[in-house]
Amino acid sequence: LQKKDNESFYRSIAVFLGLILIACPLFTLGRYIEGYVSLSWREFLTERFLGSYFKNKSYYHLKRFVEIDNPDQRITDDVNEYVDNSVKIITLIVKAVAYIISFTGVLYSISAILVVFLLVYSTVGVVIAVYCFGRKLMELQRTALEREATFRFSLVRVRENAESVAFYNGGERESRGSTGLFGSLLTTLYSQLKWLAGLQY
Repeated sequence: LQKKDNESFYRSIAVFLGLILIACPLFTLGRYIEGYVSLSWREFLTERFLGSYFKNKSYYHLKRFVEIDNPDQRITDDVNEYVDNSVKIITLIVKAVAYIISFTGVLYSISAILVVFLLVYSTVGVVIAVYCFGRKLMELQRTALEREATFRFSLVRVRENAESVAFYNGGERESRGSTGLFGSLLTTLYSQLKWLAGLQY
């Protein structure tokens, strides 16, 4: 623009538009592949768990195991959560590796010491994030899912037994129980939020 070179200016605009036309379909394709992998993986896991759940009356025998709570909620929600988070993590890793490969050459041409420093810095940051925050966040996530499922199940139980609850005037007791379960869930979620804030810091 300063040199008033119209030909170069319009050529740059054409190149920029061409890159946009190439990038948009690639981004769309990447999003489609990510969603397709998620759905296929969830389909595989759900069918497998459903087969095990209904095989040999497992749905009945599971009642004896107190540590396995809300298996129906786990099949529907936990499988979806697991697949969704796993695909997101894999996508982030692939993008991070691509960025590293893309920019390492550029940074190395500027300073080899800078490349080494950034690699060491990133490695130390990842180790700290995984060992100091990752384990605790995974534990809180697992607890949150359990309490979420228990809270939801308490409301489902009231809906399925609405006539009995109303007949015996159990609404207030059920309300206190559900409110207490929701309070436990909120405590876990607030704790998770604090740890996430610390990780971002």
